[in-house]
Amino acid sequence: MSQYYALPKFSLGHSALSIKVLITLFTVATVLALGLGLYVFWSDTGFTAEGVASYYLGNEGDPTAADLRFPMPRRELMEILHIHSFTALILTFILFHFLGLVRSLGDAPKIAIYLLGFLSLAGMLGAPWLVRFHGANWAPWMLGAGSAYAATCLAACLAVLGEIWIWGQAAPQRAG
Repeated sequence: MSQYYALPKFSLGHSALSIKVLITLFTVATVLALGLGLYVFWSDTGFTAEGVASYYLGNEGDPTAADLRFPMPRRELMEILHIHSFTALILTFILFHFLGLVRSLGDAPKIAIYLLGFLSLAGMLGAPWLVRFHGANWAPWMLGAGSAYAATCLAACLAVLGEIWIWGQAAPQRAG
């Protein structure tokens, strides 16, 4: 994708229709995948710090719990980390690469999205370990990191789609 930077007048908005459709399908699939991930997280935790703590620490001592949960084993945490570190990093890199091609957005907002996205991804990958081995006080960290990651991915998707189909049609020059 970086070879497109060498083309001085390249823009996503002026790309071939086949490229526009391909990138649109990727971003829509990304939004759907984020939505599915949020739904699964909600069904496991209820989007609450208490739910996050219960998910990773177990709820054996809670007689009111609807489902009995045991503390998540280290091996299961390692499997989750392994799968998510590879897939989320690849998804984030590809999505942010498309964001880098958005000419109607300056470098400062893009860099802010990159930094927040990768930092929140790191927080999201580390938070389960913090909750499991350092206590429930780290549960809000998981909620914050996950929300920030979802927001940066959604912002990137919207910027890319906007560039392709709306404002990129009139933005042949790269913004600084």
